[in-house]
Amino acid sequence: MELKSRPAYILKIILEQKKGYTVDRIIEKLNITKRTFYYDFELINDWLQSRELGKLEIQSKIICVKSNKIEMLQAEMRKNGGYYYSVQERRILELLMILLSTEVVTIEKMQNLFDVSKNTILKDIKEWKKLLGDQDIAIASSIKFGYVLQGEEFAIRKIVGKEIKKLENFQPKDILKKWMQKSLVTITGEDYDYLEIARCLIKQYEQDENIKLVLENEELECSMILISWIRSMDGYTMNLHTEEKVTLVETKPYQSLKHSFEKLKVYNLEIPESEIYYIATLLLGIKVAQFVSQDQEDLYISNFTKTLVVNFERIACISFDNKARLMTRLKGHIRPLYYRLKYGVQSTNPLVQDVMRMYPEIYDFTERAVKEMKDDLAKVLTSDEIAYLTIYFISDEKYQTIHKKSNVSKVLALCADGMATSTLVKEQLKILFGSAVDIKLGIISEAKKYELDEFALIISTGYSELLAQRKNIVFTNVVLEDSDKKKIIHVMNRCGVIGEYDRTIQRIIAAAAQSTSGIVDENELYFNVLRILFEVDNRKIDQKLNSVEEYIQKKRYSLLPAHSSKEQLLMQGCKKAVGENAWKRLYSRLCNMMNHNKIKFYEITEDVVVLHCPMRGDLNVEINYEIVVSKERIKISEEIKGKIFIFFVTVDQNTHFPVLEDIYNYCDSENGRDLLLAVKGANE
Repeated sequence: MELKSRPAYILKIILEQKKGYTVDRIIEKLNITKRTFYYDFELINDWLQSRELGKLEIQSKIICVKSNKIEMLQAEMRKNGGYYYSVQERRILELLMILLSTEVVTIEKMQNLFDVSKNTILKDIKEWKKLLGDQDIAIASSIKFGYVLQGEEFAIRKIVGKEIKKLENFQPKDILKKWMQKSLVTITGEDYDYLEIARCLIKQYEQDENIKLVLENEELECSMILISWIRSMDGYTMNLHTEEKVTLVETKPYQSLKHSFEKLKVYNLEIPESEIYYIATLLLGIKVAQFVSQDQEDLYISNFTKTLVVNFERIACISFDNKARLMTRLKGHIRPLYYRLKYGVQSTNPLVQDVMRMYPEIYDFTERAVKEMKDDLAKVLTSDEIAYLTIYFISDEKYQTIHKKSNVSKVLALCADGMATSTLVKEQLKILFGSAVDIKLGIISEAKKYELDEFALIISTGYSELLAQRKNIVFTNVVLEDSDKKKIIHVMNRCGVIGEYDRTIQRIIAAAAQSTSGIVDENELYFNVLRILFEVDNRKIDQKLNSVEEYIQKKRYSLLPAHSSKEQLLMQGCKKAVGENAWKRLYSRLCNMMNHNKIKFYEITEDVVVLHCPMRGDLNVEINYEIVVSKERIKISEEIKGKIFIFFVTVDQNTHFPVLEDIYNYCDSENGRDLLLAVKGANE
């Protein structure tokens, strides 16, 4: 008689452990019942007696071998080639068998392979169904096709990669290699060493880039490449997001693999192109893909975007009227941003300095909103990426203040780059034209598809022969310089495109021409006056608010009595911030927002909190801030608590930005921190 795998394994581990094994330990280790154990116990003794090699005995629940021929027994066991798979190994191989086999997978085949009962296999399948169900993966079965996996391919391969990594012993790894080889031979009809071909792909990439990869588990990477080939040629392909593909095309692994995949056709490996992207992700580091499904990744990007917008609203003391619109546009940028950082693709924003210079407050608010996030992605965002995000907030903040007129001229702005660049150009044109024009964005390469005759003015940041033939075209830089603006104003006047300040500007130009004997550069003067009018109109802020340092040094802040409540804090802050006539409305508004968890706040530094006091639409209320100081820390809600509260009053979407930025910068400065500490200390 022959000793099968499980009884042979039991005898081997008992021989290796000189002190013997307990019955309970073996039962636990092999995940078998007592009945099964004693059945194997009898089989082992029958085998030992048939060869006169001794017998097993149980003394005080300890199993040991009684034999006068122990060396002969050990030699005999070394001849026994049977391998007993652990429960974990068996279950992983069952999953891989279902995944990779080109033949119908049945319970009987798994029974024969692992030398276990039908009930054991059914129990394993039930366990897998439960675990995979949490990832929306199903194990289905039919008489014709046997057992198959159903679900998103992204999720299936993610799970399979994790399970293969758990295989440590030679035997289960070896059987996996044999399965993959057999499947590929069946699919291609050619008996090549496919594992070696996968290794060659990696070596070719190393050679192309003159690098040496430090792969934690090259064997795993090669196995996943073979699984990619087997699954894709069986019709189960990876479908990555378009933005992810665009990002991967720029990576060195993709470029190397693209060339290598042409050579694979010699081996009858007709791999779908979509798998190049997947294998590129393996070479870039399979561990960076932190989600088990595309749905989870979509949810992550959506939540990241929502948190960013909410943080910006809190910090900028605004409320976006069309938050859904802004989030949709932001998600369109954050997804490729996520992929760039995920795969280590560096992005340089040539506009970062211009964004910081032209919109310092909004850039700062965006940067603060990012820093408030505890997410790993937020921690690695560079100033270049933050500048891109800033542009979206610039666009939406401007959008809220624009009221389109019925009779407006249409302007087409064409750019060679992406949406962020186009948006920046559009915002500059809005500043230049006001609300007198309707600006449409487009791409230079797609200029033919637009009805160009419908536009009074066409502005392009790149040269095009098609556009150069038109009289109403102006070629400009991305960041508009004075020379660009003069050309735009010239064409604007010629084509009848007028800004909202045109009548006033024309009167000023006429007056200037009459009062000087020299030549008046009308285009230059036009732009200068337009800029002055725009800045004056949008920066009407009480100058007394510009110095928070002076406010604190002169001790204009209020001190609360000891043991004051949050209601007393809010009443005092509201009275000081908006005065006797409006404080009750503000107080009621803040209480209502607090009850619905909608009050906006921002903790600048420890115990220093800004509370947004929106008074949009209230007459005789101006932008203002008042500081209230408490001896003890006051808890307004689970999230809001501190000792210094800045009640910040806003009347619209953006005119308060410079004052708010001044407060933030002061609190972050060394002098500001020292003075705030002194204020807290003096009241304790």
